[in-house]
Amino acid sequence: MKLFSNFIKAAACAVLLSPLGAFAAEHVVFKSEVFQEVTENVNGEKKTKLVPAAKVLPGEEVVYILSFANEGDAEASNLVINNPVPAHTWYRNGSAFGAGTEVSVSVDGGQQYGQLVELTVPLANGKERAATSKDVTHVRWAVNYALQPGKTGTVSYRAVVQ
Repeated sequence: MKLFSNFIKAAACAVLLSPLGAFAAEHVVFKSEVFQEVTENVNGEKKTKLVPAAKVLPGEEVVYILSFANEGDAEASNLVINNPVPAHTWYRNGSAFGAGTEVSVSVDGGQQYGQLVELTVPLANGKERAATSKDVTHVRWAVNYALQPGKTGTVSYRAVVQ
């Protein structure tokens, strides 16, 4: 059984910004972290919490959390966050979240984005099939608000290790 250690190294975050937000966005700082859920028994109650992922086995789920902060003096608007789904994982359909964002996915390496139910994957015979969550290569969040100086935000999604 293959073991993934230091799994956080697989996390990658690329940010694309529209021209209107490019100047202010130069001061937007991003951080990507990978977590696992663990359940503990605390005073007879089961409590679930996130802990940094260190060793992850195939079939286990991880949570990617991308934090962003505007460290500049001007608002950052029109932010679009694109995050590749790391190799050896597959996207948990419907798990992407970000308050005040519109989520879409790509199944072609980030060339086109849409809702998973709308996307297709080409087959060797020239036909197409409906895309599945295992085909997702990137997750995108379009931020629907201006990020004011000193403010922060987070987006997240879940993936299963292969």
